[in-house]
Amino acid sequence: MNTRVTRNVLVSILAVALITGCGKKQDKIAFVNEDMTESERLQAEEVYSEKLDLYYYDLKNASESDTNRNIEYNNSSMVEYVKEKDNNGKFLDDVGYGFIDINGDGIKELIIGDNSDNWKFDNMIFSICILKNNLPRCITGINYDTKEGEDSDIPEVFSYLCDGNKIISEKHSRGGENYSYELYQEKISENENGSYKDIVGGVKVIKLARGDKRYKSIDENGNETDISENEANKIIEEYKSSIVQPMLTPFSEYTPRTEEGRILQEKAQDEGMVLGKGFSSWQEGYKTCLDEVDGDSYALIYLDDDDVPELFIDAFGDHAMIYSYYEGKVVELSTANFSYVEKSGLLCSDGGLQGLYHDNVYSLSKGRWNQIFEGMYYDRECNGEPVGDNKYRYFIGDKEVDEDTYRAKLDEVYGHDEKIYIDPEDEFSYEELMEKLK
Repeated sequence: MNTRVTRNVLVSILAVALITGCGKKQDKIAFVNEDMTESERLQAEEVYSEKLDLYYYDLKNASESDTNRNIEYNNSSMVEYVKEKDNNGKFLDDVGYGFIDINGDGIKELIIGDNSDNWKFDNMIFSICILKNNLPRCITGINYDTKEGEDSDIPEVFSYLCDGNKIISEKHSRGGENYSYELYQEKISENENGSYKDIVGGVKVIKLARGDKRYKSIDENGNETDISENEANKIIEEYKSSIVQPMLTPFSEYTPRTEEGRILQEKAQDEGMVLGKGFSSWQEGYKTCLDEVDGDSYALIYLDDDDVPELFIDAFGDHAMIYSYYEGKVVELSTANFSYVEKSGLLCSDGGLQGLYHDNVYSLSKGRWNQIFEGMYYDRECNGEPVGDNKYRYFIGDKEVDEDTYRAKLDEVYGHDEKIYIDPEDEFSYEELMEKLK
């Protein structure tokens, strides 16, 4: 049964019988389908266009060899799985997208999944993306290892949508000669640990090298209880029979919002991670940072030449986060020990451990972090090399240079006398900074 439909489909339940057959794709237990107006569909596509464009180009280029492909845009596991299992090569037809409100918050999530007649895909969901801070974030997908049998040491994970707006995750793991099969039912929620998937329940089957099998049930807290084979099979059948098939639009009908070359350029330029966009002020954006990132202390600094400060969060130990705000967008740079030159846009992350040292210089302009120097040097003796006349080996990028060249190039981009290290006396507690952001 082909699930390919027109674009105005998305979410209601139509029950049909479950029939399983070897070498034959399962008939769908249920279809998830909801009528959307053309305006609503276009709006949903626009909101998720960042991810949809990436997936589109991923699938469009999937037939090319790995050496010819410019980039693994989003989910390399999805691409490799589709390439291996899809015999007709119609990747843009056989993978589709749709929008379903899975967690009941009134906002539709993006679903990427099986849109083919291929029984090997078996109603699989390749990705589910939610909106967080007005940005699409992928929270589930597949993990696929192209190795087979005992050569494979990477757990394989496959996802499915099931009734009640829950997710089924199927995991296959091999540890030496032991093998385990796990099946979880999950729901989407934002919990205290920042995770977006919570376990509702699960079952685990462990096959030991000597042939013995063990069966365990798993509760919502991850606690395991020994059960019988019959009990395990009942749980597996219950979960499998709850799988539903979303009605999806094939990617062959999707029109990308961004040209492929521009996506490559923007990805190369974005050294930081976008935390969110659409904030009405830097205060609102930084409050979101404080809510989502645990820190020991905080500070406001002026890195670039505008009147909006950057937010520093000491995330315990030597780890630090720097957030910039520009035109409603907050971008994060993860770093360690660093100095900066006020109002210049320049920041240098330096430091090292166990004989390995680095100097990474970034330039901040219009909310975008650009790395303008990547330096590394290491202690020959710590690396077990003969020391000779030079204690250290120096590299700029991938190129080895002598110490004088290294220092000269670093001074060229960051040779300032006005370097500032944040003074602990200028740092705030969480409560103090939240008060300043009011």
